[in-house]
Amino acid sequence: MAKAKLGIGQMEINKKFESFEEAYKYAKNLKQFIYDVCKRKAHKGWMAQAMIVVSETKRDASRLRCIDGKYELVYNDVIIDKVYKGEFKTDWHIHILVVSKPCDSFRKAIKNYVDRNWIKVENIYDYEDFDEEDFKKKVYRKYCNINMAKYFIEQSSARLFCNYNFGNDEDIKYSLNDYFKEYMKLEDKKRKAYRKYFKHGSEERLLRDLEKAKSKFKEIEDFYYSLTEKKDKEIVKEFLEFVDNREHNKKFGKREKWFNLQTILGNDIDEIDLFLGE
Repeated sequence: MAKAKLGIGQMEINKKFESFEEAYKYAKNLKQFIYDVCKRKAHKGWMAQAMIVVSETKRDASRLRCIDGKYELVYNDVIIDKVYKGEFKTDWHIHILVVSKPCDSFRKAIKNYVDRNWIKVENIYDYEDFDEEDFKKKVYRKYCNINMAKYFIEQSSARLFCNYNFGNDEDIKYSLNDYFKEYMKLEDKKRKAYRKYFKHGSEERLLRDLEKAKSKFKEIEDFYYSLTEKKDKEIVKEFLEFVDNREHNKKFGKREKWFNLQTILGNDIDEIDLFLGE
C-alpha cells in the first residue's frame, strides 16, 4: 500500500448561517470532528492542521488588521463602492483550509461529516441546479495552495486553528497558526523598517531591513508551498500555455518564467480559477 502523503486542500462548505454565533458554533463542532478523526485513526498515521474561517464579506472588500491588540476587519471603501455598489456582505459562511495526511481521504471524511450532520442548515446552492458530481468536485475539493490562506484571513470575522497528530509520525514543521501570526506581523515590521529609513536615508539598508522583516513569514510560506510544488508547476505551465493564445498574454511575462509560482499564483489566482473552471 502506498504511503499517504501530506497535502493541502481547500473546502468551501455549501451552507449559509443565520448569524455569526450559529456559524461559529458549527465551526467549533468541525474542529472537534477533526480532533476525533485524528485520534481515532492515529494508528493509520492520520494527522491534520486546519484553519477554519467564519465570514460574511465578499472577496477583497476587507483587510484584517491588529488594532490596539485586537484583530479587526478594515473595509476597502473603493472596492465596496465601485465593485460591489455597497453590497459587500453576504450570508455567514465557513471556509476551511486543511493540511492533512492523507489529503483527499481526510477532506472526504469532512465532507461526509458535513453532509450527514449539517442537514438542518440551508444550502448556499441547490444541488439540483448543478451536475452533482461536478458540483462536489468544485465546491469541496478545489485546487489551492497556501496562497489561499491570505484570502481567507483578509475576510475573516473569526478564525479557529487546530493541529492534531496522535500517531508516531513526525509533527508537521509549522502550523497554520504560525503562518497566520507571522502574516499579521508583516505590515507592522515593514512600517518599522520605513521609520528607520526616514532617519538613516539608506536605500540599501532599507532593502535589507525589508527582507529581514519578511524572512520568517517567507520561511513558513515556502514550506507550505513545497507541499504543492509539483501540482503548482503543472497548473501554471498549462495556464500560461492557455493565456499564450489570448490577446493580453503580455500581462503574464515571458513563457520561460512560468516557474515563478508564487508571483503568478499570488497575483493571478482569479485567472487561474477561471482557467480551471472553478
